[in-house]
Amino acid sequence: MAANPNRKRIVIDLDGDWGIYQSSVSDNYEMLGTVMRSNEAPGALAKNTETGEYVQLNEGKETFLLQRKVLSALKAQGYSE
Repeated sequence: MAANPNRKRIVIDLDGDWGIYQSSVSDNYEMLGTVMRSNEAPGALAKNTETGEYVQLNEGKETFLLQRKVLSALKAQGYSE
């Protein structure tokens, strides 16, 4: 059986409307765009300003992302911290 090529894939859109997924923002987050993980629901991509970790936000629910995959996807788009 072949492995699914989209398994654990992260797609980031820095121009994406993150407000669709997260209406309010805490001071602890820098909102960057949108993120989609494999076959999961999309959400807002945010960076925690205290820890430096990238997370997905969906109306208050915080999902931790694989940092190396986020960094790779951001680098591919020319994003630098």
